[in-house]
Amino acid sequence: MAWELMNEPRYENQTPNENVSGTTLRAWVDEMGAFVKGIDPNHLLGTGLEGHETRYGFGGDDGNPFVYIHQSPYIDFTPAHPYPSESWANLSLEQTKTLVRA
Repeated sequence: MAWELMNEPRYENQTPNENVSGTTLRAWVDEMGAFVKGIDPNHLLGTGLEGHETRYGFGGDDGNPFVYIHQSPYIDFTPAHPYPSESWANLSLEQTKTLVRA
C-alpha cells in the first residue's frame, strides 16, 4: 500500500532556527521522496512524522514542522504519532481529539 521514509524523523538543534523552519528535513524529504517515487511510483509515500509542534500544543518544535514537511510534492499522506497517555503528554481523550483535528 505505502512506503514510509523514516519512523519519526527529526532534525533539531542544528542551527538557531532549524527547529521551527525544518528546511534541512524538508530538503531530505524532497530528495528521498523523489528517489523512492522514481523506483516505485505505484505506491503511496508518507514521511513517518510524529506531528509534534508547539503551535498544536503537543510536543515541541523538533525540526520537523508538520504542514511544511508534508507540502513536499512527493508525499501522498500524513501520519501522526500522538502518545496521549505518556506522562510527558498526559492528554485526555477530548484533548487528543482536538489535537488530531488541528
